[in-house]
Amino acid sequence: MATKTRLLPHTRMHRPIGAALMLSIAAALPAHAPEPAALPDGLWRSRGYGIVLEVRGPDVRAWDVTPVSCIERTDTALAFKSPESVVLSAEGRTFSVQTRDLITKFTYDRLDALPRPCSEAAQADANDPVRNFEVMWHAFKQDYAFFRERGVDWDRQYAVFRPMVRPDMSQDELFEVLDAMLASLDDRHVRLFGPDGRMGNSGWGPVLQPIADAFAAQSSVRDFGKFWRSRLWPYHEATVRKYLGASARNYGPNLVAGRVGEDIGYLFIASMYGYAEADTSTNRAAAVAALNGAFEYLEGARGLIVDLRLNTGGDDAIALEIAGRLTQTPRPAFTKRARNGDGLTEPQLFRVTPSTEHGFSGPVVVLISNVTTSAAENLAMILKTFPHVVLVGERTASVHSDVLPKRLPNGWTVTISNEIFENSDGIVYEGVGVPPSMEAPYFTPAALAGTLDQGMETALKLLRAQK
Repeated sequence: MATKTRLLPHTRMHRPIGAALMLSIAAALPAHAPEPAALPDGLWRSRGYGIVLEVRGPDVRAWDVTPVSCIERTDTALAFKSPESVVLSAEGRTFSVQTRDLITKFTYDRLDALPRPCSEAAQADANDPVRNFEVMWHAFKQDYAFFRERGVDWDRQYAVFRPMVRPDMSQDELFEVLDAMLASLDDRHVRLFGPDGRMGNSGWGPVLQPIADAFAAQSSVRDFGKFWRSRLWPYHEATVRKYLGASARNYGPNLVAGRVGEDIGYLFIASMYGYAEADTSTNRAAAVAALNGAFEYLEGARGLIVDLRLNTGGDDAIALEIAGRLTQTPRPAFTKRARNGDGLTEPQLFRVTPSTEHGFSGPVVVLISNVTTSAAENLAMILKTFPHVVLVGERTASVHSDVLPKRLPNGWTVTISNEIFENSDGIVYEGVGVPPSMEAPYFTPAALAGTLDQGMETALKLLRAQK
């Protein structure tokens, strides 16, 4: 039985009192990015994440390293692109770095020499199926954080799938074997990407898996994001028609704001990224501008519905930005740690600071579904601890970790969930999803037809019951 949750008495929409958002993280939202900080020269290995760096002045090389492999990265996307702040220890053996693109602080320890696999890797055949299997299996053995939560014995998976790999098998056959092994994790952040945009087709969850199967069976649409939205966006459009009507307004590509009657505001948030087709700083600034417009439009509402049911995530900094619009009290958001050998990295605490921009501090209902994923469910996890917020809908997708990409010898990429997020109460929702306080299914024939959206009806009943 769902626990009855009391919403706080209504308080007014709060107006901006300053020009800049203040986040208690280094990845705040600057108008202009500063010049990158310099990394210290030398060889360095990350704590967690499986990265080795070689820094020689402005030149940086990086490798993904496991006990059996050392594969040079072709990108500089993780922990060493656009460093904003670098702190070197007094003895020069450790440094920490904060980057523009990620809210995480990364720590590196000095190495005296490259790991042994780095001197052996060049001698191996990049397309050897056995080698690619071994590299992928060891990458997960080293960095994946949720074998227990997912109920998977990874050594057992090796015993089952390694005999299927033959030196003379085709790359297509190898892809099928690797994808089948990853399917055991049932993790939406674990994905194998092959040549010509080929993508592993397992672990999408009950709503998206049939859509992924349909996507794999056709060839006219190559972008899976566009494909799944074409199937699920009609649910959102039906909600807008039934409840918002002519009051609906778009703010940027990801926000729809409107009113249900005179007293209830509605804010649909499609994504935590893609507010601008530009770099991270510009994207975050565009999100701030869009949120300002939406919350200003909603001023005067007595209650607010925040709809995250089709939000598949993106940037946690934007999730923290949104949370800051919904509180007038500083609050802990979450801690995160990464898998680091047999242990974990030191916990990093992230906080929600009340926004100085347009926001709302009255009673809020947040709508969630099984499609609510990653940064979107991190936002749901944060808001669940706010006393004036109630979550309504379905359990979220249960994938909170950032995605850790790893390249295989043959050029394929696999993504790994390696970070553990805990909410302010110490709860980890990875593998189980953030639960609603009140259940309301979303993907029903009635919702698609626009005759009954159970989540909206429940939210309206809760908000209109407030005095």
